[in-house]
Amino acid sequence: DGQEHGGKDHFVPKEGKVVRELLEKYDNEFFKKENALFIITPFTSVSNEIRKEVKSFFKEREIEDKAICENWILKNIGTVHTFQGKGADEVIFVTGCDEKSLGAVRWASSKANILNVAVSRAKFRFVIVGNKKIWGEVPNFAVAKELLKS
Repeated sequence: DGQEHGGKDHFVPKEGKVVRELLEKYDNEFFKKENALFIITPFTSVSNEIRKEVKSFFKEREIEDKAICENWILKNIGTVHTFQGKGADEVIFVTGCDEKSLGAVRWASSKANILNVAVSRAKFRFVIVGNKKIWGEVPNFAVAKELLKS
């Protein structure tokens, strides 16, 4: 539950904070692995802001190899369409949006392919970061809400 930036920027800062908390669970060596984790979203604005969050996270972690950090951010964070045909051990799916952007929520949930592509990228673990009250009531995501642990 949180407020997005607004306009066509569907990034919710609280969701960015949750992503950072999830990343804290990994050691620095984890980020050198290919295809270990993807962070996926339906929206370009959310992808751009998550990249900034992760860049800040790497800086705070004092990961010295900036090339590795930049490469990881470019290859592992993006929109659903960026990851078609690719797979990772784990996927964090960041929904974005708040109650003011229900049109965007309806668009992203109107066809199963957006959620299906995100889910099917994950080999072992799939996490949705988003507002359960908004996303848990729309087509396709309501099914995911029932299947995933809170």
